[in-house]
Amino acid sequence: MNTYNSNSLITFSNADKLYTSGSVYQLVDVLQVDISSIDPEDVETSTRKKYDVFRSGTVNEITSSLFHTIFDQDNTLQTSNELLDITIGSYVSGTTVQDVLLETDSAGKLIFDSTGTIMMREKIDIYRQYAKELLGSTDSYFTLPYGETIIESNVADRIDDAIFINIKRLFSRDGIVEGSFAMKMYNESSGTFNRTEAIDYDNLTPQIIFDDTDTVTFNTIISGKVGTIVKEVNDQVVKVGQIWYDKGIVVLDSKKVINLEEELTGNITVVNEDELQEKTGTFIEFWTACTIDEILDHICSTLFGRTNDVALAFKNKTKIYSNILFCRAAPSQMNYSYNPTFVDEEGKIRTVTDDDENGFTFITTVGLYDAGNNLLAVAKTSRPIEKNPTVDITLRIRLDF
Repeated sequence: MNTYNSNSLITFSNADKLYTSGSVYQLVDVLQVDISSIDPEDVETSTRKKYDVFRSGTVNEITSSLFHTIFDQDNTLQTSNELLDITIGSYVSGTTVQDVLLETDSAGKLIFDSTGTIMMREKIDIYRQYAKELLGSTDSYFTLPYGETIIESNVADRIDDAIFINIKRLFSRDGIVEGSFAMKMYNESSGTFNRTEAIDYDNLTPQIIFDDTDTVTFNTIISGKVGTIVKEVNDQVVKVGQIWYDKGIVVLDSKKVINLEEELTGNITVVNEDELQEKTGTFIEFWTACTIDEILDHICSTLFGRTNDVALAFKNKTKIYSNILFCRAAPSQMNYSYNPTFVDEEGKIRTVTDDDENGFTFITTVGLYDAGNNLLAVAKTSRPIEKNPTVDITLRIRLDF
């Protein structure tokens, strides 16, 4: 690569080239109102988008999404940005699935009670999809911490019913910085499963969930770095999920972040029923009886709050790779210009004084050429730099990518 100077080309040596890398960081926060898509006055803000791709039933057709997308403003606006996706999934051999599984037919299809459960196969498939992406096998399961060997005595450390949060590439960039993730959510909802009743947040205490840097493991084969998400309960650290830093994916154990003993009441849809039915039960009972839409509505619109407070925050990093080129001009170089005004009518260099025979120039632009003298890039100086035969100049050019 060369710098062009009138008729001469100044060639770079290896000593004039330097290759470096670094990172830039950005703090990202997601508001409660964006996740809930409901403001404090119970007005819909359309910051959470649904996708009706599941259909079931004949008398009363049920539709549902497989995931929801959170936006930073009304999703119908062209200026809105996708922040994250959220969905749920169940491990096929977990207690929740096995408690409602009726049988497996000869083709291997799982059969569930059509009146008491819905979308169980979809919930299992979503769990398998994440297991394949993060663990390398659809038959794998998530544990607390990552890599834990599950036996009968510690089956509670297996994540059977997971809440998956996918942070979009625009905001996770090249990865989430270890030790920077934090999330605030409630583990109760005043007995309300859906929006039929007002939620008394003043009497609820949010839980703070964060990643524990002491448990970071590097899974080089599949998905990069993974850490454990924890919360403090009575001065004790409780493991509640996983965070995959390079993927920008959070896996929460719903049984660890939601109070399973709270009795909930809400109206839910049932296949082949004309009207909504009122149901009372624990969160896990709603997990099997409700569509993914209804479960995500409960999690997002009740357990994250509805104010402008931060619900989720983290710091991302972007890797910057740089070529630094040192363009050196010796005292005898770059002191002449092809500009016609540089010489007088007799062809002599114009000088400041009659007794000064040396000319000088002002460097404003550097062209970078390949070996075939093809212009590849142009660099501009912040101000004109004087160059004369008594000066040795080095210009530092940085190319980031």
